Amino acid sequence: MPEVTLVMSVFNGELFLPAALESIMAQSMRDFAIIVVNDGSTDRTAEILEEYAGRSERMQVVHQQNSGVVDAANRACALARTPYIARMDADDISLPDRLERQLSFLQRRREVALLGGAAEFINESGDVLFTVDVPTQHDEIKAILPERNVFVHSAVVMRRDALLAVGGYRRAFSDTAGDYDLWLRIVERYEAANLAEVIVRYRVHRRQTTTMRLEEQTLAAIGARLSARLRRSGRPDPFDAMNAVTRDTLIRLGMTAAEIEKEVATVAGSWANVMGEAGYHDTAVALAREAWRGPRGTGLTRDDVSRHHVAAARASLARGRIIRGLVAAARAVRWQPALPGRMVRGGFRRIARWVRRRGGQPEM
Repeated sequence: MPEVTLVMSVFNGELFLPAALESIMAQSMRDFAIIVVNDGSTDRTAEILEEYAGRSERMQVVHQQNSGVVDAANRACALARTPYIARMDADDISLPDRLERQLSFLQRRREVALLGGAAEFINESGDVLFTVDVPTQHDEIKAILPERNVFVHSAVVMRRDALLAVGGYRRAFSDTAGDYDLWLRIVERYEAANLAEVIVRYRVHRRQTTTMRLEEQTLAAIGARLSARLRRSGRPDPFDAMNAVTRDTLIRLGMTAAEIEKEVATVAGSWANVMGEAGYHDTAVALAREAWRGPRGTGLTRDDVSRHHVAAARASLARGRIIRGLVAAARAVRWQPALPGRMVRGGFRRIARWVRRRGGQPEM
C-alpha cells in the first residue's frame, strides 16, 4: 500500500488541468495514489480527468454536484487512506522529484505533520517570474505563521491523522484562506517544516485576484489570524459556525474599520506588483488604484500607480494597440504629473515609430 495520496479538487479547470496532471504523472516516485474530485465543472474538466484516469490505475476520479471548494477538498481528503496526503491545485505544477523529496524527509522526521517547500511563481504561459523562499524550521514557521502564510498550498504534504484531528478545511474561509486557516490549526498542535528547494510552480493568472475577490481574500485571511488569536487566548472560536467572513464579523470581534482598510490596501499593493510582474497590466492597474485608496502610509503611492499605468501603456504599444496605449500613458501622467520627461519622451517616440510603420492607422 502506498504511503501518500495526492489529492486535488477542481472546478472548471480545463485551461491548466492537463499541465497539472502531466506533472503528477511524471513524478519520479511511482508508488502513490491519486484522488481528484470534480466539483460539478461545466467545461471539459470531466472529460480531461477521465482521459488521464484511463491511463493510470492509481488515479480515482469522483464527480459530484457543485458544492464549493471546501466541501470538495474535504471529500477528496476523506477518501484518502494513506498515512500522508499531498495537496495539489489544478493550475499548478509539481516538479518531478517533489513527492520523492517530501516523503523521504517525512520518513526521517516522523514528528513533522505539515511539510511544504519553496515555489517558483509562473504566469499563464509557464514563464518563471520569481522564486518564493520559505522558512524551513518549525520554530521560525510557528513565529511567522500568525502574521502571514508561509506555505504554498500545492507544495504541502500533511499527515492524515493531523488533518482529521483538526477538522479539515473550514467553510468560513472558502478557497481564499482555507489553507491558511488549516495550517494555523495544525501548527498549534504539531510540528511543521518547509523544504528549502523549489518543488512546485505556482501559477499566477488573471482570474485569481480581481478587486472584488481581493476583499474576500483579505477578509478571510484576517479572519484566520483573528481565529488563531482567539484560540491562543483561550476564547471560543466562532468561525466553526460561519459560512463566510465579512467586515461586520471582524468588527464585532474587535477589529476596526481602519485596520481592515489598511490590510486591504496592503494586500492590493502586493498583488498589483505580482500581476505587473506577470504581465497582466490592466489587473495590476486596478489593484494599484485600490491600494492607493487605502489609508495614508499603506498600500501604494501615486508614483506606484503611475508606474503600473506606464507598464500598461508600454505593453499596449508593443502589441500595436496604439489608442489603448495612449490612454494608459495619459492616465500615468494624471496620476503623476511630474513623471520623468525621459519616460514620456520615450513613450511618444515609440508611438511615432509605430504610427510610421502602420501608415498612421492605429488599432484598438
